[in-house]
Amino acid sequence: MNRHLVRLVASVATVSVLSMAGTGMASATQPTSASAEASNSAPAAQLQKLHDQIDAAYKAGDPKALLSSVTELRPVLAQVRDIARSNNTLHVVEEADDKSAQIQEKLKQNPQMLPGLPSPIALVTDLVSTLLTLVLSLVAGLLGGLPLPVPVPVPPVPVPIPTP
Repeated sequence: MNRHLVRLVASVATVSVLSMAGTGMASATQPTSASAEASNSAPAAQLQKLHDQIDAAYKAGDPKALLSSVTELRPVLAQVRDIARSNNTLHVVEEADDKSAQIQEKLKQNPQMLPGLPSPIALVTDLVSTLLTLVLSLVAGLLGGLPLPVPVPVPPVPVPIPTP
């Protein structure tokens, strides 16, 4: 009976040592979340800034500012492509880069409003809205699913507290 007990204890000890060694090796290959967040925060901030610039230029109807912002976006997308860790992120980056190239091409063909022709902004409306959605998706992905800051409306007057 003692012989079986000793074998059982030895096998449990061996399994636990091997599993701890395997866990140590597995955790050694994973980057820490702090370093991953630090490496992704700069491109995420750039993407957020360029998203806001593209949105403002689109809403203002300024094709030159829109073209400039989209041109600035493409190198940032290349940087994000280099640090992407998932196939989904790579797919979104590729799609955003394709939309950016299409917007650049259309705006370079029609750089200004001409009488009798539609506005250059009208030619890229669908592309811009898709690009803005893709860029926001990339920002959310780079920040690790952290929510984007949304302003909370403040009531104009203090809300009365009901008395029981």
